[in-house]
Amino acid sequence: MAFEHLCQPWRKCLVVKILGKSIGFLPMHEKMRSRWKLEGNFNLIVIKNRYFMVTFGMEVDRDKEVNESKVDKILA
Repeated sequence: MAFEHLCQPWRKCLVVKILGKSIGFLPMHEKMRSRWKLEGNFNLIVIKNRYFMVTFGMEVDRDKEVNESKVDKILA
């Protein structure tokens, strides 16, 4: 029960892995902000080894980005 409670904020996040290029937090955040036309805000968290975690302020934005597969085209 306690574990489920701790995991709740991260259940609807999106984990992004950068392939081939190394990019820092601010450039990654700017690229996502400029390419994604979101209705709400998003938070970007650096995990490690070119992984980022994205949490969305609005569920419709998360669903749109996951379903449209724009994530793999951010650095293109």
